[in-house]
Amino acid sequence: MNKPAGTAMSYDELRGAIAQRHRALSGRLQQIAEFVLDHPIDVALGTVAEIAERSGVPPSAIVRFAHALGFGGFSQMQQVFRTRLVAGVAPSYKARLARMKSEEKSVLGRKPGAVLGRFVAEAQSSLVTLSQSAHERQLEAAIMILAKARDIYLLGLGGSFPVATHLAYVLRKLGRRVVLLDGTGGSIHEQSHPATSDDALVAISFRNYYPDTARLFPELVARNVPAISITDSLLSPIVEGASASAGRESSTPSGNDANIRAAELKMKRFLGTQVRIQLGQDGGKIEIEFGSASELDRIYSIIMRKSDP
Repeated sequence: MNKPAGTAMSYDELRGAIAQRHRALSGRLQQIAEFVLDHPIDVALGTVAEIAERSGVPPSAIVRFAHALGFGGFSQMQQVFRTRLVAGVAPSYKARLARMKSEEKSVLGRKPGAVLGRFVAEAQSSLVTLSQSAHERQLEAAIMILAKARDIYLLGLGGSFPVATHLAYVLRKLGRRVVLLDGTGGSIHEQSHPATSDDALVAISFRNYYPDTARLFPELVARNVPAISITDSLLSPIVEGASASAGRESSTPSGNDANIRAAELKMKRFLGTQVRIQLGQDGGKIEIEFGSASELDRIYSIIMRKSDP
């Protein structure tokens, strides 16, 4: 990490430092790195013991991970995650869909015009979030790569194929020469063979990353083809070697998600056992784990003591 321990650091800077050091870390610390990037809310709200349990490592490894990144201890690293959480984040796509489903039972929610209006409002929210999260330097780098390219190769397979297809349509409308690497007839390597350093590659992939995309991307980068990656994690297989990258975390939480996780952790500490909260359309349920009848009696007595006036 370039900054000394104790120096104020943003969440994005920390993510970048983790991604940069990922390969140099031991196997256990790599496991922690992947967990903290995928579960930032857990890191912000959990104790060392809880995070260690969820990530499958001993608590001492969590502290070693913080030290490896230049922090004085876990609490100092955790503060970066807590600052991000307090700042607030936009609702995820999954959270927005869940909210829309919860509105389906209302009379207004079943009207076609109302459904269309909600989709438009959610799309506008996504565009605002994209505008706020975009990194100027990455955008400028991507523009320069595309402007200089002779041919633009688009690599997006599986669920990312519609994105690649739409990009091909737009770029062709702009008069650019585009090669869509769709692998028709198993010919993806033949399709990409002519690519050189005079061209550009735009790769799109999200978890779970399509195997052919993960295999072909480093091959083209090794041939010095300038690459732009559109993905969801700094540890994605199409990030290393990219000249520019764009995307957002797959685990971006909504404020509601954060409140639920905080409630789970508070109840877990209070009851001394695992607690899970599951939301439904109109309500939800709380699951409390117990390993024996005596443990159930213990939990019951705690709840009853708390409820007594």
